[in-house]
Amino acid sequence: MNWKEFLNWCRVHDLSVSTESEIPYGTSVEVLHPSGEKVRVNHYTTGKYNVQGKDSTLKLKISNLLGTNGAKSQEPLNDEFNLFMGSDESGKGDYFGPLVVVACYAPEEQHKSLLDMGIRDSKKIRDQKIRDMAEEIMAKCDYEAQILCPKPYNLTYDRLGNLNQILQEMHTKAHTELYKRCKNARGILVDQYTSRAEDLKASLAPLKLPVLQRIKAEAYLPVAAASILARFFFLKELDQMSNRWSMTFPKGASAEVEEAARDFLQTYSVEEMQEVAKMHFATSKKLGV
Repeated sequence: MNWKEFLNWCRVHDLSVSTESEIPYGTSVEVLHPSGEKVRVNHYTTGKYNVQGKDSTLKLKISNLLGTNGAKSQEPLNDEFNLFMGSDESGKGDYFGPLVVVACYAPEEQHKSLLDMGIRDSKKIRDQKIRDMAEEIMAKCDYEAQILCPKPYNLTYDRLGNLNQILQEMHTKAHTELYKRCKNARGILVDQYTSRAEDLKASLAPLKLPVLQRIKAEAYLPVAAASILARFFFLKELDQMSNRWSMTFPKGASAEVEEAARDFLQTYSVEEMQEVAKMHFATSKKLGV
């Protein structure tokens, strides 16, 4: 259901709708039932919805309506860990480009404005929107970015021989540096990248904070913000690579990526490939490098 159809549905069902007001990245209205029940509905430019207000029959009906007719409602992020530092990574599944880990802490006074942005998992947001949202997140949050470009990444992988070990080092360093500026943080929440949770807890033990790993931790505000920033820095580095090498580096590890790698090797050397790609990927073996 698109925005116009939703507004028409409200009128057909005798619901009063306030004048539309602009919010960051979207539009908002207040919907009032004759009984006095009311909710606020935010519609974001991404096509997502957020239904706010006290639990009521009206809120449930509208939430179900927007969640089952094409445009799923933008569920509010779980607030259980809003005052934790959160971290996420980007680039670990991409042959080209860096590995990025970002830790983020959202001051309490910024929580509402961040939620109003429609903040969520970066994988569900277009690249251009990532760039736009990241600027605002960086202005509202404290963050620490660890960026491992391909050449140092390859050297680190040769040293450790394990991606999870690299991620552990990067998440630890990001949170350690961020905590120097965010002493009010109540804990650390990491988007789970390994089943060996105790290893990360041990490396972060000097901070003396609770350390939790969660699957799909982007459901929590600090990790959602970190997810967007990590993707932003990944895209930024990829842009710089494209400018330097005068070619487009596709994301992921698909057949298109393999073809781009072949094109790169027609112009540049295997040694230079070390500066743009994660060499332990299967793509390298397919290319014979």
